[in-house]
Amino acid sequence: MKKKIINTFFRFFYDEIKNKSSLFIFIISLGAFFADVIMRQFQIMLDDYVRLILTMLSLILFIFVLFHSFYKSIIAINNNRALFIVHKSPLVFFEKEIEPIIDEFPFSEIITLDTTPFRDGEHIGWIEGMKSQENVFLTDIKNQLVKFNTLNYISIVEIPFAIHFGYLVSDSISTKYYQRQRYAKPDVNPWKWPRDLCPPSWDVRTKGLSKDFRGKNVLLLIENSYKIDKRDIPFNSITNNEVITVSVNNPSINDLQSEEQVKKLGIEIRKTLDRVATANTIHIFAAVPPPTSFVIGQQINQSAHPECWIYCYKKSKNPPYKFVFKLNPKQDRNVNRKENIE
Repeated sequence: MKKKIINTFFRFFYDEIKNKSSLFIFIISLGAFFADVIMRQFQIMLDDYVRLILTMLSLILFIFVLFHSFYKSIIAINNNRALFIVHKSPLVFFEKEIEPIIDEFPFSEIITLDTTPFRDGEHIGWIEGMKSQENVFLTDIKNQLVKFNTLNYISIVEIPFAIHFGYLVSDSISTKYYQRQRYAKPDVNPWKWPRDLCPPSWDVRTKGLSKDFRGKNVLLLIENSYKIDKRDIPFNSITNNEVITVSVNNPSINDLQSEEQVKKLGIEIRKTLDRVATANTIHIFAAVPPPTSFVIGQQINQSAHPECWIYCYKKSKNPPYKFVFKLNPKQDRNVNRKENIE
């Protein structure tokens, strides 16, 4: 870390010297200094006050350039502080791929969440995984959030785990999202977004909101990677239900091409959750990539939204979508609301 700070200072000092105005000031300060040295060497007599002024001028101008470089270094260090969360599932090794991403933030800290211990063959210990993630968040991450300007989320992990972790983090910190591009060219980092902005034809919309959801059980379908077949949802076990769909106009595994799309999905999901805040429960069925999963969790407000049931898709099951855990349990939510009132 010390080496990075020193390198940053000298880099900005060099940049400062290259700046025309700073270079002019720097040359004047050196000129004043050497003029005094030469005059002493050739015994050219000057008034002591003039000599003192020359010496002080050279020092003041040099110190100005030095401190301005130091100030810009501090700003750069502050802007390049980021907390990286690397959220991965078994058999996923992408450390080498993400090194260039992390190098963009030289003053960062990296915390890894690994879901491997909670998988036994095809069985996944969802509750154990939730508890472990919550423990890591409370002990290693929560206090760190106030120290960093940005949380950078890099993930290839099961949808429910990403939703749960987003729920823990919430939207209280500025977040950068990354998505691994499946078909990136060999000479292009697969974690680099192909676009800066949304594709011109891309859009996200919500269907089914023109109802009164008070006391209802809302089935929230979120389609980003592919469309959800309603036959895959356990309708029979969820009575008094209303179906709402948040979907991009052309769901596909390559839909996400820019970080802006993730943010717009988050805004649309939050608006939808706010509209159904009077519902009894919200059942979330998501066909989405990791960054969208994480952003779903970030939008669930612990005091304003009802209990959320999270489902995971498994083709071998009938129906494929199976309930795995709850977020915002009613008991905890009531406690939060009581604390807010008090």
